[in-house]
Amino acid sequence: MKNFLIYFTPLLFIFAWWICAFTEYSDTASRQVLPVTQKAPFHSEVTPIDRDKLFRALNGDFDLMTRLIVEWDLEAQILEEKGYPGIRRLEREKILALLRDDSRNEKGTSESFFPQTYLSAGILLALIDETKITSLPRGIRNQNHIYASQKLQNITYNADPRSLETIGNGDHTLAFISPYSQPCTIQVMEQRGIPMVDLGSVTTEADLKQAIVTVGQNVHTESKAFILSSFIDATLFALDNHLATRKNRDSEILYVNHHTTFSAPNQKTLTGNFLKRLKINETLFEKQNDDWGIPLEIEDIVALDPDCIIFSGDSNSLQPLNSLSELQAAKNGQVYFVDQATQETQSQHCLLGYYDLYDILMRLP
Repeated sequence: MKNFLIYFTPLLFIFAWWICAFTEYSDTASRQVLPVTQKAPFHSEVTPIDRDKLFRALNGDFDLMTRLIVEWDLEAQILEEKGYPGIRRLEREKILALLRDDSRNEKGTSESFFPQTYLSAGILLALIDETKITSLPRGIRNQNHIYASQKLQNITYNADPRSLETIGNGDHTLAFISPYSQPCTIQVMEQRGIPMVDLGSVTTEADLKQAIVTVGQNVHTESKAFILSSFIDATLFALDNHLATRKNRDSEILYVNHHTTFSAPNQKTLTGNFLKRLKINETLFEKQNDDWGIPLEIEDIVALDPDCIIFSGDSNSLQPLNSLSELQAAKNGQVYFVDQATQETQSQHCLLGYYDLYDILMRLP
């Protein structure tokens, strides 16, 4: 009997351990998770704007830009005739100027250019041949869902101000910087005689259009810059016009960033101004906020209890949060995720982020 207990006790321990492990797994599996909404049909009489065409246009297809601008203007005329309120169009004089496009005759300059920021890199990739770009900001190559991958591959170097190869020769290179450029980078370029153009902070579409015009003037592609800056307005008008065909919504929509903590963009950011334009986060914008956004706790989100919630961040990290699964948005089946890099980019590619929000709003019941 004693020998039996000696052999049986370890087996009993192992069996008990497996029971505990199985019980823990069952508890985890039974926890509620935050459901991700499958996209509903497009609720509108207008034809959805093609995101792939928008992507190609923003990456430098100027013929496509002009064609889309004309198509959207014709559509706006039809919507006006149908009596939809708030329809917006580009000025007739601007469209006529676009149709006289002489951008094909622009040869640009023989200089090379060092984009020290994502903003300047995105604009340069559209306005000039990529072979004139000396290098790219680190990390931008990971965003080929935003930028044309072939153009990125044609640029050999990643930006490193310590290397002459990546910033070029001071006699033939112009650098584009921002107020947030690191002082050590500025100092290195000053020492090497690299002239610099500060594109300023971009927090509104007006800032973005001015940055495009400034780059165009400095790389001698003013006509292309005019088309691209006009395309910013035309795209926003077209997307807003589609939204105007929907009935006025009275639902509360919340947009939340998620890393390790929750926050929301404020109106000192381009994303925040786009959200305000789309009437998202209206309740949050009434609150005081700091320079970096509006900090949020889970309790704040639960208290707001929105009808629809849009998360910008990693969906997997949100799945175990039981409290969020009790939101009205989750019960309504109105939980969405958008790519944060796309939402927060400051170049013309920010329109892809605006499009992704528009696409959600157009599919709401």
